[in-house]
Amino acid sequence: GYDGFAKMVAVQLIARALVFPFAHRIAERVGLERMLVGSIVVIALVAGIWGDTASYGPLVIAQFLSGITWACYEFASFQLLLTSTKPSHRCEFLAVAASLGGLMQLTGALIGSFLLTRMHFSYREVFTVSAVARCLPLVLFVPMVFERSGDREPPVLDVAASQVRASLAPA
Repeated sequence: GYDGFAKMVAVQLIARALVFPFAHRIAERVGLERMLVGSIVVIALVAGIWGDTASYGPLVIAQFLSGITWACYEFASFQLLLTSTKPSHRCEFLAVAASLGGLMQLTGALIGSFLLTRMHFSYREVFTVSAVARCLPLVLFVPMVFERSGDREPPVLDVAASQVRASLAPA
């Protein structure tokens, strides 16, 4: 019920709050790109745990792990966006990135709902689809990790967010 859901959300938020102050140290040790890729992998694995667990205890552990991982993901992705975007475009670019992130969360929820109600998928099947979909960003980020050396500066994005919006607009 709702109480169980609220407790799960609280566990994740507490884990995020505990780990986020240490995210910079983690990034210094492993690098932002590896931190980002590693967190994407664990985020996908956690979705698999949700679909394969029937009892409360493993779900609490999965939620705690999820909170840790999302803190690392958010730190790494934000830092990479900041360091790869010209100062004059940062505000727009971060707004576009945040909007796309929210849109992807909504899209995932709608697809999951559709699979459950219209396609009659089980929760296990929906979370399996979710885990696979959560791995899709790895196609973009894994090559970046292996191609960059640790002492090179990240490439600067010289594209204004308004140009990105224009390219996404329907013709």
